Amino acid sequence: MVVPVSRAELQPGDLVFSYSPISHVGLYVSNGQMVHASASGRPAP
Repeated sequence: MVVPVSRAELQPGDLVFSYSPISHVGLYVSNGQMVHASASGRPAP
């Protein structure tokens, strides 16, 4: 189940989905930071 939350409500381990339609996902780690993989063949910004 996907439940939208505000940035202030994010907890470490939450998945963060991006773009519309959703085409990217990252993992929230804490302190406003997330980790994610770059697109195939391109380094992450």
